[in-house]
Amino acid sequence: MEAKRRELQKMERECERTYRLFANETLSEAEFAPLDKPLQARKKELEDEIPRAEAELDLLRINEISTDDVVSEFNELYSKWPTLTREKRRSVVENITERIVIEKGNQGSIVIDLAYMPSFEN
Repeated sequence: MEAKRRELQKMERECERTYRLFANETLSEAEFAPLDKPLQARKKELEDEIPRAEAELDLLRINEISTDDVVSEFNELYSKWPTLTREKRRSVVENITERIVIEKGNQGSIVIDLAYMPSFEN
């Protein structure tokens, strides 16, 4: 992120330097345009990239905090589970699941669809 900010500052200085050469009539319009156009294009790219990269970084930080909170709450729930009443346990299960399907047959199985799928990747 810092490297992009430094590059943007460099582009701004280079654009300013090129413009000064044009304003001082050291460069003609024909000489100025081919120099300025790529500088302005890269400057615009960086101006667009930096906020996008900052937003992605913020999202990663939020997800990390959210994951830490979920893990902390899960650990707390896990430690309290034996002391919860049957009704409270049922309430917890109902709040975190979308549906539970019990399939009958020779090899009966249980399918649990969570209301959301937590991500514990860091």
